[in-house]
Amino acid sequence: MQGYFFSKPVPLEVYRDLVGKGFSETPLPVHLGPEDTVDMMTMSAQLTVLFNGAGGAIGLYELVGGTLEILRANDGYFKLFGDSRDNVYGPDSSTIDRIDYRDRERFWQTIRQAEASKSVEECELRRYCADGRLLWIRVRASIIYVEQLRTLLYLVMEDVTPLAEEREQLQKMLERLRAINPQEVAALEQEFHKLS
Repeated sequence: MQGYFFSKPVPLEVYRDLVGKGFSETPLPVHLGPEDTVDMMTMSAQLTVLFNGAGGAIGLYELVGGTLEILRANDGYFKLFGDSRDNVYGPDSSTIDRIDYRDRERFWQTIRQAEASKSVEECELRRYCADGRLLWIRVRASIIYVEQLRTLLYLVMEDVTPLAEEREQLQKMLERLRAINPQEVAALEQEFHKLS
C-alpha cells in the first residue's frame, strides 16, 4: 500500500515513531515534553481563566528550526491584534510575517538571547494588526524548554505605541535643537546620561 504521512515539525525520532505506528483514524498523541507543557495545552477551566485574564497579550509558541508556530493565545492577544481564531490557528498563519521586516532580526536575536541566557529577554518592535495598523509592541520572551531542534516558549506582548511615538517626537525635537545650538544640546545630553 502506498501513501503519505503528514506531520507538524517534530523531532526525527518522534516522526519515525509515528510513522511506525501506521495509519490511524484518530490523531496520535505526541509527547510535548514536560508534563507542565501538556497541562498548558489541555488547560483546566481554572487555568484557562487565569491564562485569559493575565494582563497583556500572551502566546505560547513552538519553534522548530526557523519556523515559529503559535500553539495557544490568550484573549488579550486577540484583543490587541484583532485577529480571528481561524486566522491565528489556521494553516496559513505566520507569526513572522506580521512583524515589520525591519524588526525581524531583532525579534530572532531576542529569542536566541532568551535561549542562551535561560531568562526573560525583551525587545521593542513593530507588528501589523489584522486591520493593517502598525503597532509598536514590547515583547518579553521566555523559554519553557529546549528539546533537540524544538523550543517551546511564550511571548508576552504589550502595546507601547504611544511611548514609541513620544520618543520619536522627542528625537526630532532634539535634532532641531542640535541644529540651532549644538553645544547646549551636547551639554544637556551629558547631564541626561549622568542621571540615567
